[in-house]
Amino acid sequence: MKIGIIGCGLIGKKRADCFNKNQIKIVSDIESSNLKFFKNKFNCQITKDYKDVIKSDVQIIFVCTPHFLLSKIAIECLKNKKHVFIEKPGTINKLELKKIKLISKKYNLKVKIGFN
Repeated sequence: MKIGIIGCGLIGKKRADCFNKNQIKIVSDIESSNLKFFKNKFNCQITKDYKDVIKSDVQIIFVCTPHFLLSKIAIECLKNKKHVFIEKPGTINKLELKKIKLISKKYNLKVKIGFN
């Protein structure tokens, strides 16, 4: 499975370490140092625009961003037919969680929320 990661800080790095180096295809982050780390360690495509990850040919995207961005990005991923793993808390309210659930069912996609 081809994997994309949005948010390459501490948690994004922990998630990436769980996979073979060749599975991680593209990552995004706003910090150049995080992108450089991923490029060197995983030899993957890097970008500062998370939408590039969503538009790529990956099947699953790990969303490891600050809380206020989690559901917005997860919903964009789902609308683009990507399975999603969202870091805790997943959303900041029940309405966002319901929306994620509805979209995932509509497209028959998997959504998981997790933490270390």
